[in-house]
Amino acid sequence: MAGIMFTDGTKVLAGFNRHTGRITGIGGKIKTGETPCRAAVREAIEELFEFNFIPQELLEQVYSALEFSTIIGSKYYSLFPMSFDKLEKILNLAEHSSARYSLHSKVYDKFPLTIKDLIHDRKIHKHAELEMLMLLPCEIKISSCFKEDIVKFKSIEYIIGNVF
Repeated sequence: MAGIMFTDGTKVLAGFNRHTGRITGIGGKIKTGETPCRAAVREAIEELFEFNFIPQELLEQVYSALEFSTIIGSKYYSLFPMSFDKLEKILNLAEHSSARYSLHSKVYDKFPLTIKDLIHDRKIHKHAELEMLMLLPCEIKISSCFKEDIVKFKSIEYIIGNVF
C-alpha cells in the first residue's frame, strides 16, 4: 500500500470512504511491478479526480513534479508527505490533461483549480472511492459529548428514516 499525505503541517487532506465508513488518507494498493512512489501518484489521481481513464502522460508529469525524499513507512505501507503547494501543482497538471484528453470526472462538473474547489465542488457519486474530501487538523481530539451526539443522531435517523 502507498499514499500521499497532503498537508501544511497543521491540516491534512482526508477523504470519507462510504464503503468502509471511514475517514482515510489518499492512497491504496500497489499494483504488480509498481514502485510505492508511482502507486502513490496513481492512487492520488484516481481518488482525487475519479477520471474515466488516466493518461500515462499525466502520471509521468505528476511523478516528475513531486519529490519523494520523505517517507513515513511501515512493513505494509509507504506514505509520502507533500505540501499543499504540490497538491495545487497536481491540480494544474491534471486540469491541462483534462482538457487535452477530454477526461471526464465522476465527481466534478467543472474541473477544480484550487484546493477549495477540490473540496467544495465535489459531487457525491455512489461509485467513487472517496465520497467527499475534507481538511482535518493534524491533531484531532473529538469531545466525548460530540461523539455521543453523533451516535444519538444515527440512532434517531435509523428510527425515523433518512433525515437528509
